[in-house]
Amino acid sequence: MRVIVVEDLMPRFYFHLTSKNSQIPDDSGKELATANDAYEHARKLIYKILIHVGYDDANAWKVVISNDEHDAQIIVPFPVSYSFPAERRHPSSSPTCVVGPGTTIFRA
Repeated sequence: MRVIVVEDLMPRFYFHLTSKNSQIPDDSGKELATANDAYEHARKLIYKILIHVGYDDANAWKVVISNDEHDAQIIVPFPVSYSFPAERRHPSSSPTCVVGPGTTIFRA
């Protein structure tokens, strides 16, 4: 008798931090079930970064989420996280995400 084990692997998403002049790549990524989970993880990541470094240059940064195949991309601008602490939300910020072909557009 021969037994074949098939693993149901979760997709791995990478959360690269980028601004106009800088990039901080994510080489390890994180396994998450869905693109929605990746989007929520990016929002939490942004929130934690802003708590530690402040909001001064926040509008210049974004999280670029990619998958293992690098064929899908979700871009989450830092202003999206202004919705976490209500007093930090700016009325002029319009949180949107730009995505690659075949992916879903998320709006906060």
